[in-house]
Amino acid sequence: LSQSYTAGDTESILPTFASYVGEGYQGNGIVFSVILARLNLFAEAEFRFRDLRTKRLFGSSALAILENPWPGGTTGELLARMEQDVSLAGNAFILRDGDRLRRLRLDWVDIMHEDCEVLGYVYWEDGRGHNEPEFFPVEDVAHWSPIPDPLAQWRGMSWLTPVVREVNADSAMTTHKRAFFDNAATPNMIIKYAQKLNDDAIEKLSAQRQATHGGPRNGWKTAVLDNGADPTIIGHSFEQMNFATVQAAGENRIAADAGVTGIVVGLKEGLQ
Repeated sequence: LSQSYTAGDTESILPTFASYVGEGYQGNGIVFSVILARLNLFAEAEFRFRDLRTKRLFGSSALAILENPWPGGTTGELLARMEQDVSLAGNAFILRDGDRLRRLRLDWVDIMHEDCEVLGYVYWEDGRGHNEPEFFPVEDVAHWSPIPDPLAQWRGMSWLTPVVREVNADSAMTTHKRAFFDNAATPNMIIKYAQKLNDDAIEKLSAQRQATHGGPRNGWKTAVLDNGADPTIIGHSFEQMNFATVQAAGENRIAADAGVTGIVVGLKEGLQ
């Protein structure tokens, strides 16, 4: 293991996995809804053999490990985990450990290969540097990578990769919308004075303005100004920005990249 591993013939899962989980799956409603739609459908599948002569489907005790992959586990839970991993990292690794299956966390796996052949998988339990790595031969691990990574021979690619900028833009628009309501539910405003103000006066007036009109609880209050103050609205309203249409376009591109129709995503969001 040590000789082969130090030779450098390995492929690792890209470090984007953690950010896709945090910023995408856990931090963006559209990404979560799309993955949930894919996951719910995929988890409905059942494993069966097919008779090549009669085309009839039938079960067998050989499928028991897939039907009960771990204590209390089901086929649906196994498939849900695999779809989740593939969406977020483009790969899923399932280890056969005796009469049980075990999901290997993606960013702790290295794919060992030599001469265009996978030799096995190196697994760093609890992350690299915490424990000695384990080596699992290729026949003990099911590696699913439905979308090949063009920059790697064996590693898969997440469907999220081409739409990362759309996800970031959608999250930014949601943050912008929240900031709009957090700042009195009004567009940005500047207040001009005819006379020059010193720094202390500017700081005091700004604090008074924020205390009186800042935050969602003070939204829509009438602003009463003195000393010749002239308020001026800057920036664009949501209507002027065509906000809903612009955000919906990004949502549709994310859904299309995942192979999920927008109406399915809309139904999932409505049920949440």
